[in-house]
Amino acid sequence: MQRDIVLITVDCWRSDTPNQMSALREQTAADGWTVGDAVTQAASTLWTFPGILAANYHSDVLRVDGPVTVENVHVDDDVSLLPERLADEGYETGAFAASNPNLDVWQEYFDTWRNSDLERFPDASSVVYELDYYSHLLAQRPRVAATEVAQLARKWFESRSGPRFCWLHLMELHSPYYPGLRKALDVGLLDAYRANRRLTRGSKRSLLDSPDADRVVDVLEALYYKTVERLDEQLSTVLSFVPDDAIVVLVGDHGEEFNHGWLEHTRLYDECVTVPLYARNLDVDANPVRHIDIAPAILSELGLSVPDDWAGTAKSDATETSFLVEPSTGELESVFTGIRTADRKVIERRPLDNPARVESVEYYNLDTDPEERNSLSEPDAAARDARDELHQFLDDITYGLDQYNTSGNVGVDGNVERRLEELGYR
Repeated sequence: MQRDIVLITVDCWRSDTPNQMSALREQTAADGWTVGDAVTQAASTLWTFPGILAANYHSDVLRVDGPVTVENVHVDDDVSLLPERLADEGYETGAFAASNPNLDVWQEYFDTWRNSDLERFPDASSVVYELDYYSHLLAQRPRVAATEVAQLARKWFESRSGPRFCWLHLMELHSPYYPGLRKALDVGLLDAYRANRRLTRGSKRSLLDSPDADRVVDVLEALYYKTVERLDEQLSTVLSFVPDDAIVVLVGDHGEEFNHGWLEHTRLYDECVTVPLYARNLDVDANPVRHIDIAPAILSELGLSVPDDWAGTAKSDATETSFLVEPSTGELESVFTGIRTADRKVIERRPLDNPARVESVEYYNLDTDPEERNSLSEPDAAARDARDELHQFLDDITYGLDQYNTSGNVGVDGNVERRLEELGYR
């Protein structure tokens, strides 16, 4: 009998947070989990999940037909997906997300799909939506708590006889940073209200250019780490329905930026593209594993063949090189491309309307500068070779960088648009 598989992804989970997650640390130590880091292949949710669910870079998975909106992003028909591969082996598949429209591209590939909360507000100008927004702001409470997602997943899981593939996506750490009233009081309740509202209802550039920017960013960062505490308190409940013999992966979809002069998750610094990884009953190299290697590791653990079109590999063939592509159709209007090897990092910035042109290049030695504070003024041979490898990768991708050179909100219904704005994607 095939074992159950539970995939839990945490939005905006920075790799430095497990140090303060004492409950998770104790639970995973007692149960013999593998603990380490993962490297994503992009910096935001829409573009990272092809790595997790298709073991591939999004530039070989997602086709954009028109303006870059959720409705216009489609999975290539010829791509092999983890839920479909498992369904072929008799698995029932269920996905439960805490209100993130960027995940809806995967809906048709699961037997059961719940992306909580999105159906409640069909009118973008709805007074009800505004009242709801402010009720969550005042209560410092996320729209859908991790325990609510777990409750839905548990009900589905226990109603199926198996084998089951259950995916949960948690939004506890995503902006706006709502840790609950008690934890927000530790930061300063009025500061929490003001900082979260400025982040969600204004531009990041105007916030960062304001005279009190440093103070506001400090408050936002403090609130973020309070949401980490809140998540830590809930994870034991989230995991409580999972059988002891199930294959379990708990991983961030991307991190969150506070230390390089921008906010949230758009650029390719390690604070955005390295995330925590916890695995149980799964043989993985965790320092680090790439997102694209998770699905092959799961199939290998089950004794199943890995699709030939997957870029990721199981443990025995793993490489530490990861290519990075992040289209930013928001305020930055850029395509960020990069490569991360075991000891080098290259980040390029390209204009969205002319991605063939490189506006700037940063080179980092991750051994001597792991926080990426000082770009190498004279890149060494290893960094130059890495950049050459990046350009070869970009030459070979299925969907070129110019497919992101469209903008607008054509075809986006009201509740989705407002939720994306609240999450900082507009």
